[in-house]
Amino acid sequence: MMKITAVIVLSLLGLASSWRLPHYLPKCNFTDPDLSDCIKEKANIAIPLLVGGDRLYGIPQLSPLRTLETIWVNKTDFNLTITNLYFDDLKDIRIDNMYFEPKARNARAEFRVNVMDLTADYELVNGVIGGAVFSGSGGLNMTFVNNNISYSTILDHYTRENKVYAKTKNSTVFLNSETASFYFSGLEISNIISNSSSHSLTNATSVRSNSDNPGNATDLPLNDETIDDFISENWEELYTRFKPVMEDLILKYFRVVVDSLHQRVPIKNFFD
Repeated sequence: MMKITAVIVLSLLGLASSWRLPHYLPKCNFTDPDLSDCIKEKANIAIPLLVGGDRLYGIPQLSPLRTLETIWVNKTDFNLTITNLYFDDLKDIRIDNMYFEPKARNARAEFRVNVMDLTADYELVNGVIGGAVFSGSGGLNMTFVNNNISYSTILDHYTRENKVYAKTKNSTVFLNSETASFYFSGLEISNIISNSSSHSLTNATSVRSNSDNPGNATDLPLNDETIDDFISENWEELYTRFKPVMEDLILKYFRVVVDSLHQRVPIKNFFD
């Protein structure tokens, strides 16, 4: 009985708070000539609290975050499955620039986060990296450094119960990182393509130029250090593989926060 009562109380609290912003998200004056700057300032105050989750507003905990879904990177030459993705860096994200155009109902923001460090489990089947073919499964660590994230969306207005609300549409995220590093445990080379230009592979003592089968990985017992050096050497190629995955993931959670707030709070209650 107490559990049922608690659920009812939480539901009533949710309804009661549905007409105003969370207390930790200060309002801006709609007539402020520097409205975009005000939104940036107030949002940066709220971000660490928003990513911690707010059940009343339908926002799940986003930092730390462990995804239960399976992520696939399916290309003809790179078949990768990612599970148990974990990271805890969204709490450190900050808005550098904000552009809000009320009449056009457009919003654009430029975010910055110094480091995004992610861990996951992976399975890679015949993945081409830098002219070599790899397969393996195990732990995956990805670190993205000095990240700029550009986000844009349109706030589409609609009426519900005689009040005007908004929902996002045509949202996009673009990620630009200064550098990145990747570590795959259990990664093994299965083939070397003849036109591979990798210094770490061609200089490895186990690569014999007079081999009868230069493309056969069984004749090339490369050690873990050589493979790690090779992965580091080809980080930019790997980054292009993982960049769309990161953009989709970031966009998904931006939508969760923005749409959850707008679903519960009428537009007029976002501003003084």
